[in-house]
Amino acid sequence: MRLGECRQLRVKDMDVERRQILARDGRGQKDRITLLPEKAVTILR
Repeated sequence: MRLGECRQLRVKDMDVERRQILARDGRGQKDRITLLPEKAVTILR
């Protein structure tokens, strides 16, 4: 993920069940979905 995308993250942008993160307004003002690492899922639960 890009630094700007990380700064704009909200809790509701993370889907722990699907292991996905919705990165909003990234490069080119586009949204994209990226994977949430398993280690992060363990910490978040």
